[in-house]
Amino acid sequence: MLHWKTGKVALLTAVVLAGCPAAPIVASTRALAQNTVKLELWSRQDPSGPLRAGNVVKAAERLNKELAAEGSAKRVQVVVRESPAPGFDDDALQLLRVFGIGQGPDTFIAAHEWICAFQADGFVLKLD
Repeated sequence: MLHWKTGKVALLTAVVLAGCPAAPIVASTRALAQNTVKLELWSRQDPSGPLRAGNVVKAAERLNKELAAEGSAKRVQVVVRESPAPGFDDDALQLLRVFGIGQGPDTFIAAHEWICAFQADGFVLKLD
């Protein structure tokens, strides 16, 4: 399970660093210099797996602590939207619809059976 946690932190780190400008930001106060990357996470509202979205939120909190310890003003905020879809198939179909009109979330949690459909339509990036 540690590799999943590390992977989530690595993914969040990559997202934060991808938004880093090449030139330093000059601001008169630390509050003005702080840069928060907001990620929208969609997850199925599921009492059998309540930590699915919670694990990503905890990974962001861990990353924020590490960024603060390094003196960085960058932060990650995960905004969770839980779908009331009755099953994983309904949830995946809803995601495919919103991605199809360009309104999909930054990240999502879906059943592994649907990964190929998301990849075939260009909604999932290979990370290797």
